[in-house]
Amino acid sequence: MCAAPAAEAWINVGFTAFFAIEMMIKLVGYGHRQYFRSTSNCVDAALVAGSIISAALNSGTMGTMLRIFRIARVFRLVQSSGRVRRLMRTLAHALPVFINILAIILLDIFSESAAAVLVA
Repeated sequence: MCAAPAAEAWINVGFTAFFAIEMMIKLVGYGHRQYFRSTSNCVDAALVAGSIISAALNSGTMGTMLRIFRIARVFRLVQSSGRVRRLMRTLAHALPVFINILAIILLDIFSESAAAVLVA
């Protein structure tokens, strides 16, 4: 049972290090003036700083909130890429069909289990 929290902590450290390295590469590449002109870069810098502080203080709830905001970076990628956006739209259109198929499968499982109970 203790392995899961330790693995989660190491994964969090890994992602924090990855985002910090990304931020440093961008800072070196753009320079600090150009880097901080972009709102998304400012948000990224705040998330990295908050993640490092959260990891140092070992704060549970604040760290979880910061991880949720880091996931929001993926949504920014979806907005910027036309192919990814098209793929997400296709998935959104196909999702109701998958839900219908899942409902039919669950109904079949339920009816088979009900029939098995009646027979037994």
